[in-house]
Amino acid sequence: DIPSYAVAQDNTWTGFCVLTLGIGINEERYAEKFPDIPAPKTWDDLLNPAYKGEIVLTNPVASSTAYLFVQNQLQRLGWDDGWNYLLTLAPLVGQFPDSGSAPAKLIGTGEYSLGVSYIHALAKYRAEGFKVKMIAPPKTVGDVDCISIMKNTKNLKSAQKFVDFILSTEAQELMSSIDFTIPVNPNAKGAEGSIPVSTLDLIDYDVKKASEQKDEVLKKWTEEVK
Repeated sequence: DIPSYAVAQDNTWTGFCVLTLGIGINEERYAEKFPDIPAPKTWDDLLNPAYKGEIVLTNPVASSTAYLFVQNQLQRLGWDDGWNYLLTLAPLVGQFPDSGSAPAKLIGTGEYSLGVSYIHALAKYRAEGFKVKMIAPPKTVGDVDCISIMKNTKNLKSAQKFVDFILSTEAQELMSSIDFTIPVNPNAKGAEGSIPVSTLDLIDYDVKKASEQKDEVLKKWTEEVK
């Protein structure tokens, strides 16, 4: 029952959970700073000049999470419009931490009103009592965590049993209850507070293109984002 997007065409890997990017909002700080501005619902809403200094975004040179966001915009809008978006957003960002987990924490603790983060990380902070709201904007990007058996493994039967376990309803529901990731197994229910993959509007993300462009994109980012 594993959906096709979570299975490699050459069968070298199988996905077990989906990670997707979204917008995190600290509800208390946002209400204090922007009482007359509706909360953003789309990526383009983040370009409001009023948000200057109140957005946290990870540094894409150091973080794969932020590089995924950069590629999200380049593939969503096209090369030229994507860079226009990124270079318009960058001056509004108050901090570019190196850690992919930092934005969710900084939003949760109220140091920033807004940020870009994996939705499951935001959901975890919300479940712990922080005043965090998650937005899954249209045309966002998802990444699939996956599992493989190494070629020539000495423990093939054990490896196969472990893969079967990871792909099971039981394991994926357990995983979601711990880290709020979205299960791939359609029979598994995500943790309360997580966002089902069926409700997400995802772009057709080209992993190969993202990989081939990485050096060029990060060079341009380093040169143009101050």
